[in-house]
Amino acid sequence: MTKAFNAVRWLARCGALVSLLLASALHAQGLDLRHSPNDWQLPAQPDFQWLAPDAGPHDVLADAWQRWPHASINLIDQTQALWLRIPLTLDPNRPWRLYSEWPQMGDIAAYWQAGDGQLVALPLTQGLRYPVFALPQQAGSGHVLLKVHYPQIALVPLRVLTEPALQDVRSEQHGWLGVFFGIGLAVALYNLFLWISTRITLYLWYVLFQMAVYAFEWIRFGLHEPWFGPMAGSEAFILTAGASFWLVNMFSVVLLNLPRLAPKLWRLYRWLLAALGLFIAALATPLAPYLLWLGLPLATLGTVLPLLAFYQVRSAHSRYIWLYGISWGLLITGTLLFNMALMGFMPVNSVTNYAQLFGLSLEAMLLSFLLGLRLNDLRRQRTEIAEELLSVKNHANQRLEQEVALKTASLNQALSELKHAHAALGETARRDALTGQYNRRHFDETLALELQRARREGSELSLALVDIDHFKAFNDRHGHLTGDDCLRAVAQCLAAQLRRPQDVLARYGGEEFALILPDTALAGAHVLLESARAAVQAMVFELDGDRLPVTVSIGVASVVAQGQAEQLIAAADQQLYAAKAAGRNRVKVAQALPTP
Repeated sequence: MTKAFNAVRWLARCGALVSLLLASALHAQGLDLRHSPNDWQLPAQPDFQWLAPDAGPHDVLADAWQRWPHASINLIDQTQALWLRIPLTLDPNRPWRLYSEWPQMGDIAAYWQAGDGQLVALPLTQGLRYPVFALPQQAGSGHVLLKVHYPQIALVPLRVLTEPALQDVRSEQHGWLGVFFGIGLAVALYNLFLWISTRITLYLWYVLFQMAVYAFEWIRFGLHEPWFGPMAGSEAFILTAGASFWLVNMFSVVLLNLPRLAPKLWRLYRWLLAALGLFIAALATPLAPYLLWLGLPLATLGTVLPLLAFYQVRSAHSRYIWLYGISWGLLITGTLLFNMALMGFMPVNSVTNYAQLFGLSLEAMLLSFLLGLRLNDLRRQRTEIAEELLSVKNHANQRLEQEVALKTASLNQALSELKHAHAALGETARRDALTGQYNRRHFDETLALELQRARREGSELSLALVDIDHFKAFNDRHGHLTGDDCLRAVAQCLAAQLRRPQDVLARYGGEEFALILPDTALAGAHVLLESARAAVQAMVFELDGDRLPVTVSIGVASVVAQGQAEQLIAAADQQLYAAKAAGRNRVKVAQALPTP
């Protein structure tokens, strides 16, 4: 613990020294954007002065500027507005932006003061997570005057960067935030499902803690800004922080079983939980501005007590308690780095900005693993008890179980027979009684499914409509029974031409048949259907020893990736009529339907 504290203190001193050197250079000659890199993190020691909240840039006193004394620009319970002065030399060739990496929690405005004293208000870009001001794209030197009135608690980390660099920074931040919040969402959902399935209160407390702490991070990183605007960011920031501390302590109480294992510590815990609850409730009242000073003491106490509870009951939970200690230590380390920046002891950078969220993500995964171990322990205990009871029950009810097994087997057999009968009935309902091929209902359902698959896979689907030539005259001349025999013969001949299991032949109606050919281009469909037409023509169909000629006309259409069933059927039907009009006994092929 001592080594870790010394390392943190050393990092803080190094960060403060680097910030001081950068601030000295900037204060001495200003930042020349013409020769600077695309992204510049401004140090936290600019000139500043305090003015009334309603003061404007003309109220700034030229001889009242002072150097900011801390490693970060932090505001805690301030009633006055902070004015900052940043010397710059503008770059007319690149669009530069002033970027404050903290969500807007009050009034913030920026002005450009040219060398001749002329003031220009800088526009604030709307709809972003953090305040962004566009610097003038012109030549000349001067100062940026920044007014910040965040009356409760906030940081003001500043960067000057070009528009492309700003987009790169925002993309990188969104990527990391997506990872961190994705982990939090997955862990919360996992434990929510555990609570729903087991009804163990421990998992519910953990889910509520995860929701509160990620809501805090959501507000801290300004993710609410594009949808809800600035809102009451400071109040929500403190409210979610307080709720997080209250819920994590409730989770610790239930996890560590403090009322039974550490009753003295539990009495202290009850006072802490009551104080935190009253503090959170008071934040929703007009007393909130007067109680903010209690936030840090209560948060410190709420951080230390779980560690004290871990030390008190460590021997009673030796199997998984160390995971709790490690996970809580990671979260405390990240929170400590963030709080040191918040209180001005460390500069704001990627480490202090993301340390808490990184520690929270690791803590969430470790605690989920811990909860999984505890669930396994509970399941093992329940299994042992259940096995004991089952052994007694089996010994007393062995004959009854045998009878139940016999009856169950009989019932399963009956259900299996019923299932096969139902399947056979379903298959019969999809077959045409005369030809034995699929009927119109199966055709409609299959065509809709194949069109969906073609759209999903981007494949080509062909449809053919087949009509027996002069069938009405055939029926009138030879009788309906002979006509039925002819329908069966033609259906068998067409079915014999299909080689793939996914190809479907169905009786479309009367003397018409339909063929659905998935993953088949028009050229391939043409070859197949020309072969089918020739096979029907060559078919031997006799009546009283005399061969009766039978021919078919076929219309083919296809669609690639898109299309509706009605449109495809209409296109094939049009080609069928074209085949009949051209003399029958032929195949007519349409062009592929256009893709919408």
